[in-house]
Amino acid sequence: MDSKRNEDESKLRNLPMIQEAEKQLKNAETARKVIKVFSPFLKKFGIDVQKIATPLEDIKKKFGNLNEFATIPDRFNDTFAERGWILYDMMNVDIAREALRVAETGNIDDAEQVLVEFYDADTTRLYLSMMQGIKAFRPRMRLAHKALIDYEEGRYHACVPVVLALLDGLVNEIHESNKGFFAEGVEFEAWNSFAAHSKGLGQITSVLRKGRKKSTNVEQITLPYRNGILHGRDLEYDSKLVAAKTWATLFSLRDWALKVEKGTDKPPIKEPEKSLREKFAGLLETSRESSELQKWQPREISLNENFIFQEDTPEMILKTFLELWMKKNWGNMSQLIYWEKVDDSPKPKKVKQKIGNAVLKGFEILSIEDTAAAVTKVEVDLKIEKEDVTSIYRHTYTLTNSDEANRYVRRGKPGSAWKIENWNYQTIF
Repeated sequence: MDSKRNEDESKLRNLPMIQEAEKQLKNAETARKVIKVFSPFLKKFGIDVQKIATPLEDIKKKFGNLNEFATIPDRFNDTFAERGWILYDMMNVDIAREALRVAETGNIDDAEQVLVEFYDADTTRLYLSMMQGIKAFRPRMRLAHKALIDYEEGRYHACVPVVLALLDGLVNEIHESNKGFFAEGVEFEAWNSFAAHSKGLGQITSVLRKGRKKSTNVEQITLPYRNGILHGRDLEYDSKLVAAKTWATLFSLRDWALKVEKGTDKPPIKEPEKSLREKFAGLLETSRESSELQKWQPREISLNENFIFQEDTPEMILKTFLELWMKKNWGNMSQLIYWEKVDDSPKPKKVKQKIGNAVLKGFEILSIEDTAAAVTKVEVDLKIEKEDVTSIYRHTYTLTNSDEANRYVRRGKPGSAWKIENWNYQTIF
C-alpha cells in the first residue's frame, strides 16, 4: 500500500501547476451550481449574474481537455526517458502528444523520429535563444551558436561534444553541490517543474551518465553517453538522433536553472485553505469590483477660478505633497509616495536624498486627467531653486490608487489611498 502511495505521489500529474488547473475547473463547476441556486438572491443586490457566469464558462472551455492533458507528462516520460527524451516546460505539447500516439501503436522508433524532426534548425535556434534568460548560460552562448551552425549543416561529430560540455558546465556552476550534470549523486529537484523532477531529469541523468566499456565501440549508439563520447570510446555518435537528444537535454535544464538562480526552486509557504464561506465572499467581492469598474467614467475637470480641491482626490494628495516639499517635511512626504517594496527602511531619508537639494518655491497645476480607474495624471509647473538658480520645470505626475497590500485598486474602494509614483529627482530634472 505504501509503495503504491509513493508511486502515486511521484507522478508528474501531482505537480501544483496541474493540480491548480484541475482545482480551477472543479471550483468553476461548483460556482456555476452555486450561482444557479442563489441567482435570485444575487440579483437583489444588483449583481449581474451573467457577468459572473461568463468567465466561469471561459475557465471550463480552457481546461475542458485537462484530464487528457494531465496524463501526458507521465506517459511521455514513462515511454521515452530510457531513450533519452523527457518532457520539459517549454516543449511543444502537441509534438509530445503525437509522439505518444505513434509510440502507443507499437512504432517506438517512428515515434522517436517525430521528436527528431521537431528539433530542426529553426526550433533549436528558438529554444537556444530562450536559454539567454539563464545568467550562468550567457557566457556559453557563443559556443552554443557555433554548435548550432554545426548541427544545421550536419556536422554532428562537432556539435554533440560541445553541447555536452556546455550543459555539464552550466550545472557545475549553479548546482549547490558544484558538480556537473553527469556526476554521481547529483539531483535535479525544483518545485512545480516538469523537467526538474525525479521522473524527469532524475531519470535521464541516470541513463546518460552510464559507464561505457573500456574498449573502443564502433557500433552506432542512440544515446549521447557523455563518458563514451568525451573519452573517445563511443565513435559512432555522429547522428541527428544523438544530436537532437543532446539539445533536448540542454533545453530541459532551462526551467531548473532559472528557478535555482531566482531562488524559487523550493515550494512557497502554503497558505491556509479558504473556507467555502470565504470563497463565496471572494466571488461576491470580485463581482462587485467588476461592476464598479464597468460603471467608472473619467471626470471632466476644468481648472478655472471656481475649481475646488476635494478631499481624497489624487490632485489633493499631490497638492499636499508639494506644499510639504516647500516646508521640507520629508517625513510626511514619504507617506504620500507609492513604494514598490513594503518594508521598514527609512523612507524620509530617501526622499531627502532624492530631492533635498532642490528648493520648491512654488507650483501651478496645469491639468488633471483620469486615465484609468486607478490612475490619474497631473501636469504641474514647478518653480525650483537649485544652486542659487531658479527655473520652471514642467512635470507630469502619475498618481495611483492602492490598497494596504500595495496592490492597484479602483478609485473609491474602501481602505485604498492615492499615492505618487514618479516623484523623485531623476524624473523631474
